[in-house]
Amino acid sequence: MESLIRKASNQNATMKPFEDIYRIVWQQTNRLVGADEIAASPEKLDHIMRLFEDISQGASPLRVMFPMLPTFDHIKRTVAGARLYGMLQGLVNDRKRLGRQEDDALQFLMDAGEDIAGITGFLAGGLFAGQLNTGVNAAWLLIYLATNKTWYNKIQKEVDSVLARHGVDQRRETCKIIDILSRFGLEEWISEFPLIDLCLKETIRFQLPGTFCRKNTSDKSITIVGSDEIIPKDAFAVYLTDNCHFNPDIYSEPLKWDPDRYATGRAEDKKGQYAYLGWGVGRHSCLGMTAARMEVTMVVAFFVTLFDFHLLDEKGKRTDTVPMPDRNRFGAGKPKNWNPQLKYTLRS
Repeated sequence: MESLIRKASNQNATMKPFEDIYRIVWQQTNRLVGADEIAASPEKLDHIMRLFEDISQGASPLRVMFPMLPTFDHIKRTVAGARLYGMLQGLVNDRKRLGRQEDDALQFLMDAGEDIAGITGFLAGGLFAGQLNTGVNAAWLLIYLATNKTWYNKIQKEVDSVLARHGVDQRRETCKIIDILSRFGLEEWISEFPLIDLCLKETIRFQLPGTFCRKNTSDKSITIVGSDEIIPKDAFAVYLTDNCHFNPDIYSEPLKWDPDRYATGRAEDKKGQYAYLGWGVGRHSCLGMTAARMEVTMVVAFFVTLFDFHLLDEKGKRTDTVPMPDRNRFGAGKPKNWNPQLKYTLRS
């Protein structure tokens, strides 16, 4: 964020949300569930991000159905996984050799006696969520705000009101704003910005396409509770997210980005037991939901209160047009063939 502030002194400052915001969230996630050596090094951050992108690109419906099929993406994924393993092993060995202790997730796992395979598995799981979902959704959220003046103003007013309650006056000194927001703890980030939370919820609805797949790996058929459907042994249960997230019987104007649909009085996501799938449902909802909400809220609050901004297309022209969600994509991700910019200036 500091580099964006420095650039904002230029009236023509621009940034690419799917690169710059994505990288900020990636660094945050490494601070939370990774290693300090990686989070503090731009080179290591970029290197491990490329490894994770290679790993994520190996995920596809084909891989779910034929897990042993040696596709090119699978080979690339395997090589990236081996390099990630080696990188983390190097960090662990350096700490042991130098007797250095850090206050991070890697150190916690080392102190708990985890081997390098367990450490790699834990860090990979945590970092994947930040790379595949949180960073992408933070970028999309700012893009939607940049093209929706009503919600742009609502979020700006919400953040300004929070800052006013914590002592920021009309002079809006940048250093004081940064200092106050930097002192917020988890409770403030989760409870003080309900409108940002609504925007995130709607962004996730838009950007969670594809099909959920689950294979019955037990040795018997399983009956789906409440129905006559049976999933035979070794068969797949699949569910298309469009069935709820873009269902006009649940969401009015489902192709419209409208965070107000979750507000009290409408609560469209409460129309059915599984009307909203954004954070997972059933027994295993997202364990990282609180951390993800905090990360996105931090990025949006800082950006909205520090800058005025609008969207530029790839030719550098102002636009309010955002592509419809790619509903053929296999999970969250950056858009194909579209890499817009945000033009921004420091707020007066």
